[in-house]
Formats: sequence, structure tokens, C-alpha cells
Amino acid sequence: MIPPLVISTATAPTESEYVYKGDRLRDPFVPLIGGGAGAVAAAVQPELGSFNPAGAELKGILKSPTGRWAILRTTDGGVYIVQNGKVHDPKRRVVDGYQGVIKERTLILLGPKNEEVELRLKKDEEAANNKP
Repeated sequence: MIPPLVISTATAPTESEYVYKGDRLRDPFVPLIGGGAGAVAAAVQPELGSFNPAGAELKGILKSPTGRWAILRTTDGGVYIVQNGKVHDPKRRVVDGYQGVIKERTLILLGPKNEEVELRLKKDEEAANNKP
């Protein structure tokens, strides 16, 4: 008779080298089955503050048959989508008080009190800064 193989599951806790900061997606590095799934359920999602376009970065502009979409990330890590002139938060709710005008390579956000913020794509911004 062969003695049963004993596998120890006790391991020393390790420090994570990578922290996933996806807004609406699950962490791809946590297994769906096994011991790591409980940690995902226990994780607390931080609440995003109010929308502040100052310092936001325009990540991309998408063109579709129905119009243009713009994707921007704010300084607090929130990803917002602008479509048909409306700004949508990470939970796809409309952000009151803000409108967006999507142009070929820029996004203009119009806010309360007539504030206007123009965001450019990163490579266009770098090219504009490097011109003599």
C-alpha cells in the first residue's frame, strides 16, 4: 500500500507586487475558484468623489456609426465616458452639470459656472509641448 501524499497549504504571507485598479472589472490575477475568491468578495470598493475634470487625462476617442465616444481618467482614478454630449461616471450614470464636446483630437468639457476644460490626447499634448 502506498502512503497518502500530504501537501501543506500553509505558506508565509507575501507582499503583492502588483495591485489591480480596474474600475468595473474583476482582478484577472485572482483565481475564480480556490482560496483567492473570498478575498475578492471581501474587498471594499472605494467611493469616487465628485467629478473634477481639472487634471483629467483624455485616454482615447472612439468613432462609431452613432457618433464619437471619449474616455477620460480623473486624478482620483475614475474612468468616465463622454457620449452624445453627456458625461457618464464609472457606473454609467449621467454626471449632472457637465457636458462634453468631442472633436477630432480633443474633448471640451463644459461645467457649472461656465467653466471650460479642454483635454487633448497625450501624444498630441506632448507634440504641442515639444514645438520650439
